[in-house]
Amino acid sequence: MKARKWSTIQNHPAIAMVLESEEFQRLDGYAHHGSVTRKEHCLQVARLTYFMARGRGLDAVSAARGALLHDFFFYDWRIDGPRLHGFRHPAIARKNARERFALNAIEEDAILRHMWPLTPVPPRFAESALVCVADKLVALHDYSRALRAMRQRFRVRRQRPFRRTRRARAVAWAKRVGSSLQVSAGR
Repeated sequence: MKARKWSTIQNHPAIAMVLESEEFQRLDGYAHHGSVTRKEHCLQVARLTYFMARGRGLDAVSAARGALLHDFFFYDWRIDGPRLHGFRHPAIARKNARERFALNAIEEDAILRHMWPLTPVPPRFAESALVCVADKLVALHDYSRALRAMRQRFRVRRQRPFRRTRRARAVAWAKRVGSSLQVSAGR
């Protein structure tokens, strides 16, 4: 079987149905990790999951669909939403995805178990485990980008020490090397 590129898999009917839906497009309005939107995050997780699943001979389409829908909720978790968001949002995302799309067992499991080990039950399918791993890797990348941007934005320039005169540098050098260099007081 010839391996497909992500650009061609986006045209797969099951993937295109999610990507073109109004609800999925709404995810672009919610910040997720750092400055990344939830839609960007889900797309990155889906792309990484697709390639990992394809490379292992797994159901790459179901894995990518589960990854696209793994954070399918419509609130800003940093401001509002349920307490203990990390524990509760997988069930909310699965409920929202079920209402809008027909899901298979792999996709449901990927959505529900992507927060393992924070949530107690591990993934049942290899594809779900790949979504879990890809989500952690992409989140780490998202946060590292945000931290790098903050560091550059708030970088305090190091103060240069008082610059010594040429004579003072020569005296200091003479003391260090222990030479009998005579430095005249008039220069």
